[in-house]
Amino acid sequence: MKTFLIDLDKTLYKPQTGIFEEINKNIKKFMIQHLNLQEQFVENLRVHYVKTYGSTLMGLIKNYNIDPYVFLDFAHSVDLSTINPNSIIKEKLRSIKGRKIIFTSAPKKHALNVLERLEILDEFNDIFDIIEADFIAKPNKEPYIKVTQKFPSRLYTMIDDMEQNLITAKLFKFKTILINKNKSTQVDLCVESFEEIPVELL
Repeated sequence: MKTFLIDLDKTLYKPQTGIFEEINKNIKKFMIQHLNLQEQFVENLRVHYVKTYGSTLMGLIKNYNIDPYVFLDFAHSVDLSTINPNSIIKEKLRSIKGRKIIFTSAPKKHALNVLERLEILDEFNDIFDIIEADFIAKPNKEPYIKVTQKFPSRLYTMIDDMEQNLITAKLFKFKTILINKNKSTQVDLCVESFEEIPVELL
C-alpha cells in the first residue's frame, strides 16, 4: 500500500490566510505572559530553541518545564474563518490511491478544526500529530520513525511546505513534494499550491 504523509498548515491552505502568523503571535504572547519574558528577548530565544531543539515548544519544555498541552492549546486558539471549503483539494485527495495521513507538528484538535473548515476531514485515514510524536517536531528524525512504525508501507510520499522537513524525508527514501513559492533542488517536485500537484504524480 502507498502512504501519503501530508502536512497541514500552509500545505492544505494558502499562507495568505494569516493563520500561521496568528499562531506565532500566540506563541510570543505565551512566552511573555506565562514565563514573564521580555518581548525583545522572545524572538532571539525562539531562534535559539529551534536551532538547538528543533522547536520552540521543546526548548520551553527543556528549559521552563512548561505543560505542553497548555502551550499547544494557547498557541492554536486562532480564528480559522479565513479558511474556506476547497472542492479542488477535495477532488485531488479523492483521486489519491493509497492511505492518506495528516503528518503535522500541530495538535490533533487544531488539525481536525482546519480539516473541517476545508471540508476534507473525511478524505483522511488518520492524523499523526505533535502529541503522538512525543512533542518532537519535524524535521527531527524521531517523528518520521514513529509515523512509519505506526503506518508501515512499501512507498511513502510526503507533501509539506517546508524544505527542511522534506530533506529529512529523503533520508527515509520518501518521495517528496514541496508546496512553496520558493523552489528547491532537494525535492522531487515543487509546486506553489496543493491544487497544482499533477494527479498522475499522486
